[in-house]
Amino acid sequence: MTEILQFSTPSCGQCPQQAEILQSLAADRPDVQFEKIDATEATAKANEYGVRSVPSTIVLDDDGTVISKFDGLTQANAIENVL
Repeated sequence: MTEILQFSTPSCGQCPQQAEILQSLAADRPDVQFEKIDATEATAKANEYGVRSVPSTIVLDDDGTVISKFDGLTQANAIENVL
């Protein structure tokens, strides 16, 4: 199953908006799993995916391979194009 990871922090101003965009996208795509990750708590995972700023959105294919990475607020259509 395709997975979307959203890395955020509690102090990130754009992260709640990004989460809404991704949750809406995931609701329309039952074949996509959505996971929100606090980058301040999951630093090892953030480093694993090269997260240097938030929000960062990572799209993984069925095998867990990164197929796309978006830094900053990203609209649904850009992510949908990757899916």
